[in-house]
Amino acid sequence: MTGVRLTEGYYLQNFFAVIDEAEARYGDLLIPEERALLTRFRTLSLGAQRLYVRLLTRKGPWFRLDSLNYPEIGDPLPVVEELLQAGFCEDRAELKDLLPLLLRADAIGVLTGLGIAPPKGARRKELLDLVVNRSDARSLCPL
Repeated sequence: MTGVRLTEGYYLQNFFAVIDEAEARYGDLLIPEERALLTRFRTLSLGAQRLYVRLLTRKGPWFRLDSLNYPEIGDPLPVVEELLQAGFCEDRAELKDLLPLLLRADAIGVLTGLGIAPPKGARRKELLDLVVNRSDARSLCPL
């Protein structure tokens, strides 16, 4: 059995197919803010549209920038900046919300940056607990 080869950006095409159909059938039910949101989305660059739709299908709501690896989008940093400026994402979260994204090495780096020697052999959970107990840890998180 051979795999089906999907066209590049198929997910964005599908997204627009759903949005276009919903607008055609139920556009009169949309409030002005929803119409404005759809209009703003359509003005985004192709890369920003693609990344936004990709993120809609991922478990979130927070993501590591270094995990956004989509060849058809390229470097995610300018695309994320565009989404931030257009109001389609945000970059401020509580430390507790970011903890699940931190790797063990990240936690060690934060603790080291705070002048705390991480206990030898400590598991990720233990390291994260030490990070949580520091109110100044947010500024050193690598996310």
